[in-house]
Amino acid sequence: MDPKSDLPPSCPAPCGTNGSDSRDKREQRQEWMMILARYARHLTALVVVVAGVALSRIEWSAPASGAMEETTPQVRASKSLVTSRGGSRMSNDDVLALAGVVHTELAEHDPSPTPTALPSPTDTTLAVTIASPSPEATEVVARTEIITYEVQAGDIVGSIARKFGISENTLCWANGRLADNPDYLSVGQHLYILPTDGVLHIVEKGDTLGAIAKTYKAKVEEIVAYEPNGLTESSILIEEQALIVPNGSKPYVPRTVTAWQGTVPQGAKAGTGAFVWPATGILTTKYWAQHPALDIGWDEGTPVIASDSGYVCKIANDPTGYGRYVMIDHGHGLQTLYAHLKVYYVEVGQSVAKGAKIGLMGNTGRSTGPHLHFEVRKDGVRVNPLNYLP
Repeated sequence: MDPKSDLPPSCPAPCGTNGSDSRDKREQRQEWMMILARYARHLTALVVVVAGVALSRIEWSAPASGAMEETTPQVRASKSLVTSRGGSRMSNDDVLALAGVVHTELAEHDPSPTPTALPSPTDTTLAVTIASPSPEATEVVARTEIITYEVQAGDIVGSIARKFGISENTLCWANGRLADNPDYLSVGQHLYILPTDGVLHIVEKGDTLGAIAKTYKAKVEEIVAYEPNGLTESSILIEEQALIVPNGSKPYVPRTVTAWQGTVPQGAKAGTGAFVWPATGILTTKYWAQHPALDIGWDEGTPVIASDSGYVCKIANDPTGYGRYVMIDHGHGLQTLYAHLKVYYVEVGQSVAKGAKIGLMGNTGRSTGPHLHFEVRKDGVRVNPLNYLP
């Protein structure tokens, strides 16, 4: 073979070579160039794919490696909102809520954060770019004055206390006879609502801060430091001045009750000491210091039964408290009382068996809705009924 046969097609054919042979070689070179071009295109596509995968891995792994970024409050809030909403878009309400969260956490690190404009509802900017609003926008002003509340149908001491963020004791202590028995609550009644837990004290002649603090197991410094009282260490107390004793507790004075003094009716059934629930319903109020009884709420007209065998020792109608009520003596120093009845079916001195119907649940006396007020008394002292019920 001629060593010059590998010359490029542009070179003239050497003398003595065949012209058709030269054309075949040019065609072969063209075929090889086309094959190489195809491989080059495939190789380029492969390089692009590999580069894309590599960049993708770098983009996804970057947040994971940024431990400091993960711990910022904005990122945590953003992720929680995205998770709860099931997507990455946020409404304007979400943005405002998040801004409050961010402000709360950033305030510990930057006492004067610089606010920026919040994005519009259609802005898809991530929450991590939102700066906190001014402190004035999120500050909640605590109530400092005593307000009044009108009791509504269905209210109980516990629900009213929760509504205003105070304890049941605080509510009762500030409202006269309610401190002795929360069942004195009635629809339309106006209650004093303190701004904080504690006791409302009306200054009497001769009162001193030291004596007031001792009475309510509080500290003089706390009474003086409570700004709504407007006191200083040298303040002179004025008669009938209203003071709030923060975190104070009112001394409990046990209520005296009178046990049945009559003779036991002949043939009266003796109690077993094992009580049953006197009515079907929901336990709306449990036994506690200011409410030594159970309240069972259900529909008016629900049957009320004797919790144990015994005899009826008292029937009365007290419109300022119990309403219509029945008291049963079970012997062994035990008595039960059933109050706020719509009607009762028994008479004084009547012997009743455990489970016998004695009346219907009602809404009489001091009551904000149909329920049964149930007491258990041991030797004249009201005790926790749950100690005797199944």
